[in-house]
Amino acid sequence: MKKTVIMLIGITLIAFGVGFLALNYGSNFEINIVPNEKQSIAKFFDANINKKNMFIENIDEEKIETANGIENINIETPFVDVNIISENRDDVRIHYNGSIQSNYIPELKTNIKGKNLYISATKGGINSYNVYKTDLKLDIYIPTDFEDNIEISTSSGDINLSNLNLYKLNVVASSGDVKLSNLYANSLSIKTTSGEQWGENLEIEQSKFLASSGDIQVYDLITQSLFVETSSGEQEFKKLESEKSTFLASSGDIEIYGNTGDVDITTSSGNIELNYDVFYNNITITASSGDVDIILPKDAEFNIKASTTSGDIGSSFPVTVTGKLKNNLNGKVGNSNNTININTTSGDISIEK
Repeated sequence: MKKTVIMLIGITLIAFGVGFLALNYGSNFEINIVPNEKQSIAKFFDANINKKNMFIENIDEEKIETANGIENINIETPFVDVNIISENRDDVRIHYNGSIQSNYIPELKTNIKGKNLYISATKGGINSYNVYKTDLKLDIYIPTDFEDNIEISTSSGDINLSNLNLYKLNVVASSGDVKLSNLYANSLSIKTTSGEQWGENLEIEQSKFLASSGDIQVYDLITQSLFVETSSGEQEFKKLESEKSTFLASSGDIEIYGNTGDVDITTSSGNIELNYDVFYNNITITASSGDVDIILPKDAEFNIKASTTSGDIGSSFPVTVTGKLKNNLNGKVGNSNNTININTTSGDISIEK
């Protein structure tokens, strides 16, 4: 009986929606199904309403700019993927290509001012636009010996960089993913909103990863200083070599494997897993809601100070207790100046071999 009622309500709502569109668009309204497109009721109606003033265009445009004297490459695009490719050349080649169905087509522009090369697919002052589908790409080929600065800003487009040796890389992306591989730099800053961050084989002196509503995954990172902050996203680092790492998370788990260096972690909601292959460091963890699991080598020595308001504390190491109250543990393992400080409001604490 309940299923029948739910089905009738659903049919009624769909019929009402069709009637509403028919009244508003009359004979101008038509239904088109795009092959190979995933369809939903919401997308089905919205796409056909917005497609009314759209047009399709295929783009294959190329520009060549000098690399002589250029120290900064600045890139800005809307709903266009950006790929930075390093190759054996002495200039900068920009290949703007792909197809788009939209009420606006971004225009490729380049400009050199002093030591700066500006590359953009501009919106031309348009604040509002509708894109039905696009696979536009901005492939930028730079000399292998370019070792200065790159700055990228995108909205609704992915960013891919690989095989680069730079001084500074700054990336800001809204509704797009960022992928980095085989990258060497003095300074790296990645900031995303509603997008994923992925990196592999990175060697950076100063590293910063910021994400709002998106995950961060990094493998094989060597850095002197690391700062990571997420809001509604997971953090995962494997094979992390850092002198000092700071992790902040408002909602999401933090997983760090094969870590070296001092660590400072603060979370408001999420579990923490921290794994060391070698341990001669200091750990500070503050968590509001979530479990804390630390895995150390069997020969690790440290001073421990752990407390939880609501949760259990456990350790597989032989702790010499210097002070113990309910939900608190103060003590030491071996003889070392290494310190582990953990404070949780609601969650268990575990320190294992």
